[in-house]
Formats: sequence, C-alpha cells, structure tokens
Amino acid sequence: MKIINLQAENILKLKAIDITPSDSVVYVTGTNGAGKSSILDCITMALCGGREIPKEPIRKGADKGKIIMDIGEYIITRSFTKENSYLKIEAKDGSKVKSPQSLLDSIVGAVSFDPLEFMNNDDKKQREILLALVGANTDDLDKREKQLRDVERPAIGKYRTKAEVTMKASVYHPEVANLAEQSLSDIMTEMEVAQTFNRTLADRETANETIKSNAVKLREQIIEREKDIMLREEQIVRLREEIKDMSQQNMDANKLILEARDAYTAEKEALALIQPRDIESIKSRMGALEETNTKIRENVKYLAAKVDFKSADDDYNAATKEIEDIMAKRQDLIKKMNMPVPGLSFDENGLFYNSIPLAQCSDGEKLMISMGISMALNPTLKVLRIKDGSLLDEKNRAIIAESVKEKGYQLWFESVGSSSSVGILIDEGEIVKLDGAPVEKKAPAEKREYVPKVKGTPVHGESAPSAPGTSAPAQEETNVPSTELPPPAVPDLNW
Repeated sequence: MKIINLQAENILKLKAIDITPSDSVVYVTGTNGAGKSSILDCITMALCGGREIPKEPIRKGADKGKIIMDIGEYIITRSFTKENSYLKIEAKDGSKVKSPQSLLDSIVGAVSFDPLEFMNNDDKKQREILLALVGANTDDLDKREKQLRDVERPAIGKYRTKAEVTMKASVYHPEVANLAEQSLSDIMTEMEVAQTFNRTLADRETANETIKSNAVKLREQIIEREKDIMLREEQIVRLREEIKDMSQQNMDANKLILEARDAYTAEKEALALIQPRDIESIKSRMGALEETNTKIRENVKYLAAKVDFKSADDDYNAATKEIEDIMAKRQDLIKKMNMPVPGLSFDENGLFYNSIPLAQCSDGEKLMISMGISMALNPTLKVLRIKDGSLLDEKNRAIIAESVKEKGYQLWFESVGSSSSVGILIDEGEIVKLDGAPVEKKAPAEKREYVPKVKGTPVHGESAPSAPGTSAPAQEETNVPSTELPPPAVPDLNW
C-alpha cells in the first residue's frame, strides 16, 4: 500500500498541490521556506493525526484547509478549520469505516520515522528511538549494568588490586605453624616446668634403683639364712620354731622381691618410653625468639592479605558474572525481539551492527540500517520520508533509491535547491516545476464557506458546538462525510 495521490490546500506553507507519484522516489526540492517540508508533513498529518498535527495547521491568511490522500484501498480526507479538524475515510469497495483513526493506526507504521535524522543522532538517542519503536524496555538491566560497571566493580577491583599488592609484598614462612607470638617469660616458665619434670624423673630413677639395691640385699640375706639353715639342720627339732619363723620371713621377703621386681620392671618400661625434655632446644629458641616472632607476624599479615584478596577477588568475579548475566539477558531479549534489521543489537550505550558499534560503520551501512529500520516499521503502508536530504551525496542517494525500488517502497525525499531537473520544485507553497519543466498555474477557484454537510466529531483542537439539548459525541473520531473545498489551484500532475 502506497500513496497514489496527495492533494493539499492551505496547509502549513502550502497554497495548493496535487501530486500523483509515478516512481518509487518522490523528490521534493525548493529553497528554504518554500514549503517543501510542508508536503512531507502533510503525509504524517493525514495518516497519524494527533500529535503530528501542529497547533496552527492552516496556512496564514486562510480560514480552512484540507489534505486528501489516496492510498489505494482508501481515500483519506483531513479537513481543518480554525477551531477543529475532521477525519473521513472512504473505502473504494464501498464498505463503511466506523472508526477512521483506528483503521489508520492499524495500517500506518512509523511513517514519521526519518532514516536520515535517525542516522545523524548520537548513539544513545539512536538506541532510545529503536527501543521505543520495537517496544522494548531494558531500563532495569541498563541501570544495574551501569551501577556494576561504573561503581561497584571498579571499587571492588581497586580494593582487590590493593589487597593483591599487600599480599605479594608480604613474606610467608611455611615452617612456622603457630600464628601467636611467644614471650620470653612463657619460655622461661616452660623451662622451669621442664627442669622440675626432669628432677622428678631423676628422683624416680634413683628411687627405683634403691628398690633394686634393697632387693639385692634381701637376696643376700636369704642366702645367708639358707647357709645358716644348713648349718643348723642338726638342731631342727630345737630350732623348728625358729626355722618356721625364718621360713615365713623368707616367704614374705620373696613376695616383696616379686612385687619389687614387677614394680621395677614396670617403671623401667615406663621410663624407657619417656624422653627427657630438650633443654638445649629451649635455650636455642630463647635465643631465636625475636626472629621467630617476626616470622609469625609476617605470616599473620600474609594470611590476612591472602584472605582479603580472595574475598575481593570473589566479589570482583561475582560482579563480572552479573554483568555477563545481564549481557546474556539482553541478548535473549534481542533474540525474542523482532529486530527491524538482521544483525542489529544494542547495549546500554548504543546500537551495534554485526557486533560493531553503529558509530564505526560506514555512512553507507548506517544509511542502509536506517532505511531497513524505517521499512520494517512500515510493513503495510510502504511510505517513507526523508527531510534534509541535501546532506546526502549522490552515491548515498543512489543507494537509497535502489533500496526503495528493490523493496517495493515509496520514498518522499526533501532537499534544498532551485535548479533540480528531477522531481517537484516548489516555491511559495506551490509547484512551479516538474522534472525541470515549468508548471502552468491556474487562477484560484471561487471561494465559498467551508461547512461540513454532516456533523462529525472533531479530532484536533476544541470540540465542535453541540445542538441545544444534545451532548457532543464522546469518541475521538467519526467518519465524516466529505466536505468539498475549492479544487486545487494547479492541474493534476500524473508524473
């Protein structure tokens, strides 16, 4: 669906125009202030209404104005008075259009989108426009990523670097396991305890040897008694009681010997398992106390720095992971979006084309991307507009023309100039040349009062007055029968 015919009378700077495009690109040229931009504005005013209609749409000095646009299946008429604007849509198949603006909204894309204006915006503005057009909202992701990149991760990284420097500058002694510093008094106390222990151990050894010596003496006594027994066997009868007593003494002595032997053996085995305390080592440690404590302090400092670095490193990696997650979410969001141009993506700073920042793309690539976005946003009514086309050189104009023709679109192209031999040349609100040939002007038609034949609902400006006893319709637009205006002041241009 394209514009078959465009007529306008007394709109903005236009007096009267009638244009029937015959090519995919409609070139509109003229000097500044001649009215060429008004032609492109007529397109958005007729199709979009609402915000696209300026506060004063009627040409200065006129009381009413009208735009008539033939888009193939429908003829759109927007009429303007100083108080209100009216919209009427006629279907060529004769069907009734109940809600004119809703119909236009369903077939009109972003016809006000200007590819050249988009291309000349800065990165953030391009991103803002694209996200608004495709209906995407990544504000929360962008804010979180910016907070991580600009505030949190740099702060963590700074602390992480400081912790790493501290850790690397610290000395660690793996042979020192204890992290608590030792004092001389503690070692002296330890030495006193060790000396006391060793004295007790020596006393036990002496006592044990005394037990052995006593046992030996007892054994010698037994031997003497045995000798005495032998000598006195002849006196058995007389000495029986004495022998009996002595035998008992021997039995008791044997029992004591056995007990002494067991005690001696047990103590000897126990003593064999006990090593004397190393007094010399303690003395050596006392001499190296400060050196050891220095190493302990350095170990404590190193391990604290190591823990600090590990914590900062974990926080930094977590922030990096969160940024990566945000980027992944944005990529998932892009995949789910119906991006108007394949290879087009964005981050919090701007747009990318095939992973290259749009600002680094060539002018030709930027232009083709902008055109692609414009076309994707206008799939039904295939009408595009470019203002300030004078900024484009011949090469880029040719690129645009070829793209528009190849994709089956219609482009209304405005540029500054007064000697172009191609397209429409407009001056003082009227068409004066077509493809370089002068256009004969006709005298204005007879003026007559502009009154709608059937009351409709205003769609711009103040509400139309209601009849006594009735209320104004509540809906925003109504299909208003055609209100005839004087015919255009120039002949039809079937070019």
